[in-house]
Parts: sequence; structure tokens; C-alpha cells
Amino acid sequence: MTFSELWELYINSRPLRAGTVRGYHYKFKKFADIHEKDIIAISSLDVQKMYNAVKKDRQQYDYDFVTLKAVFNFAKKTNLIDRNPVQIKLKRSSPQKSHELLVKTKIFSLINYLQNDKENIKLSTMCLAEILTGARISEIKAFRKKNIDTTNHTITIEDQYTITDDCGQQGLAPLKTESAKRLLYIPVALRKNLYSMLEETKDDDFLFLCRSKPYSTGTINAYLETVCDKLKIIKLTTHNLRALYATIALYSNINILTISLQLGHKSIRQTESYLKRICSLDMHNLERIDDFISSSRTIKKKS
Repeated sequence: MTFSELWELYINSRPLRAGTVRGYHYKFKKFADIHEKDIIAISSLDVQKMYNAVKKDRQQYDYDFVTLKAVFNFAKKTNLIDRNPVQIKLKRSSPQKSHELLVKTKIFSLINYLQNDKENIKLSTMCLAEILTGARISEIKAFRKKNIDTTNHTITIEDQYTITDDCGQQGLAPLKTESAKRLLYIPVALRKNLYSMLEETKDDDFLFLCRSKPYSTGTINAYLETVCDKLKIIKLTTHNLRALYATIALYSNINILTISLQLGHKSIRQTESYLKRICSLDMHNLERIDDFISSSRTIKKKS
């Protein structure tokens, strides 16, 4: 069995969304050196050679090779090979949910900074939109004037800007799920910056363009890293900002069903995973237990 055949077998081994399959096909092209090799003949040396050719000094996570390792793990579990040739030490994203470690004061300072960063108005507004609406960054990239209702202060989410073919070409694509189609509320803290993007913009124009195309996620994350350094807060990515929305919504006493709908989740269980381990809970709410006990004592005295 060749590596190409193994890759297809791996992809077809479980149900995947169309967008995920496109992403896998895009990754597959990066391993051209072993496409036609028999999987039994692929060695750790072959993998190391490919890895050295693409490894960058500042690369934080080795996503492509993590996927490659998973493919060979699948081959090992199905007894197609005896040993996984991906023996290199790979960096993975931290399991710690950094958005949960931000106390209220840090959240306020981040929002305030993004509101007032006029030098990077598009990047700051994209980040602000993710924090305050819960929209995915791929959905924010697809924001057009026609999606924004300034009268009712809502945003219609109907598509996303992401990989559209096996070559990694990006463009408008359908949303991940039917539940992702939704109407988002625009908080007051976002309106001024977002609505300024609408000036001299046609209905079908993208709001957040950089040289005729929406900003890349890498550019947004690089901007975020700079902001976090300035504010002396733990490093955040675009995914953290979307999760941070759930934290803010919880602080605001919004019920979990509403939060789930705003995030475009299929079920509340997905939303609960964002909220399970919040470290900096508002202690004021917990103090209500003391109020309850105190009131019961008062009632006893009166009786």
C-alpha cells in the first residue's frame, strides 16, 4: 500500500465535513516526497528530511506533522505497519485554556485597547468583533456591508472565508454546519469601530481587506501577540478570543442556551466545554449563599 492509498483510507475511515476534507487534501500535497512510496518502506529518516525542509525557527506548532503522525498511528492500529516512522518531537498547542485565565480587569484592558487602536483599526476591529459577538474568525473575514444591520444592530452570518479547494485557495465557502447560520447582536462597545468600516463600502465588499483579500489568520495572530505583550497578558490566538466571548457572556449572566446559539454550536455540550474550567469566577454571585442563610435566620427571629 502506498502512502497516497493510506491517506485516502484514513480520510474515509470516519465521517468528515467537506471543509475538513479540503484541509486534509491541502496538507497531503506537502508530503509529495513519499506519495508513491510503500508505507512499510517509509523510514524515520524520510520523515525527518521532509520536516527539516519546512521547519521554521519561529514555527510554534507542527500541525501538518501532527496530522501525519495520526495517519501513521491509524496504519499501526490497523496492523498495516509495525512502527510509526514519525519519531520527531512535535510541538502541540497548550491544553491550558488561556481565555479562562483572564480576570475581569485583563478582559477590560484588552477590550479598551482594541477599541482605541486606530493605527490598526481593521485588525483591532476584527479581534473586537470576535470577543464581543462570538463569531468565528473565518466568519468575520466574510463580513460584508450587506451583512450588517445598523438599525437593529445585528450581523447575519451566512458564509465564511476559508480554504475552498485542494490547493489551499481561499474564498467564500458554506458554513461548517446549518446551526452556524445565525443572527448576532452587535454590542455598543463594537458599533463605533465596526460601523466606521461601512463608510464608502459597497454592499458586497469585504470589510476587512488587506491588498484585495481578507487578512490571514496568521497576520491577526501576530497582531494579537503584540497586543498581549503590550498589555502583559498571556498570549492569545483568534480561537481564544471566540472562547473568551463565552466567558464574558457567563459573567453577564446570559443563559448557556443563548450563548450556544450565538456561538453557532450544534449542542449545549459543545458550549459547556468552553465554560468547564473557568478559573476566575465572579465571587459576588457565590456570596448569595451567605445572603440566603442570613435571611433565613432573620425569618426565624421574627417568628
